Amino acid sequence: MSAKFEIHFHAPVGQNINNVEHMDVHVDKDGNIQVLNAENIVTPSSAQKPIEQKPLTGIDAGIYAVHQAHLCNAADWAVVSRILEERGTWQRNAFTAHAEYINDICGENVTSSTSLSRSPIYTKVAGEYPNWTIRPSEQTRETASKLQTYLEIGKIFTEALER
Repeated sequence: MSAKFEIHFHAPVGQNINNVEHMDVHVDKDGNIQVLNAENIVTPSSAQKPIEQKPLTGIDAGIYAVHQAHLCNAADWAVVSRILEERGTWQRNAFTAHAEYINDICGENVTSSTSLSRSPIYTKVAGEYPNWTIRPSEQTRETASKLQTYLEIGKIFTEALER
């Protein structure tokens, strides 16, 4: 006896089904089909091993704390870059590497090299953290408010960094 199987996957328009890990299909003698979806199988708890996650420390903890605070737009992440550049921890103007590192710790794309390099923190802010000031030629209500945001991000970052 020969059998031909056709498999159709139905999903909302635009959804892509990349992979089906495992599917058990049983056909009994009467031709009835029973499909077992492997994703719904629960293994006994004795076979499950908890995945240990290491706590974040140092720069990683600082970046994650800033991410959890939800204060940054893409360009505001330059606060983290600038603080680490000022401390000599990160190379100056290596915006691609900085963006990749930040995005990796956050688990999503929160910034880009272009956003970091064009951030006002590099053109409108003078001094070293925590003594940043707005350059005299750049004084506006917007820059004063932005400086307060930068200082708040810097505080969250450095406090987590130093724990």
